[in-house]
Amino acid sequence: DQYKLAYVMLPKSGSSTARHMLKEEFNAIETKKSLLHSSFEQGGEMEGVTVISFVRDPLSRFFSQYDEAYVRTAPWQSKSTSHPFPYLHEGLHSYQDYEDVFCPPDTRRSRKDCVFRQSKENGTLASRLERFVFDYNGLDPFDV
Repeated sequence: DQYKLAYVMLPKSGSSTARHMLKEEFNAIETKKSLLHSSFEQGGEMEGVTVISFVRDPLSRFFSQYDEAYVRTAPWQSKSTSHPFPYLHEGLHSYQDYEDVFCPPDTRRSRKDCVFRQSKENGTLASRLERFVFDYNGLDPFDV
C-alpha cells in the first residue's frame, strides 16, 4: 500500500525471487486483488497502483514447468506406483537415473557440471515428451 505497487506472479518467471525481494525490501504482503480494468479507474480499489510482473520466453518456461512436473510426479518422489503416463519414467528409478539421461556420466567430471550446461540427452526424454503431448488432453491435472 505504501508504494502503490502490485506484483502479478507468473510461475516459472522469477516469481519466488521476486516475492522474496518484495517481502524483504518493501515489507510486502501477499493479497488477492481484482485486476479488472474497472478496479483501476477513479474510485476503484486499485486506483493509482502500478502493476509489475516478470515474463519469460514461453518455450523456456514450458520446459522448466514440464521438468518440475516430471520430477514432482516421478516414482522416486512418492510411494504411489500409479501414474497416468508410466512411460514417462520407464527405467528411471531415481533422480540420478533421470540426470544420467540428459547429462551422461561420460560427459561430466561431477554432477555439478550438469546444472548450467546444455543437455546431452540422446532423444529418450524428447520422444517421451512428444508422446505425452499427443496423449495428454490438458484438462485433467495429474501433477498437483
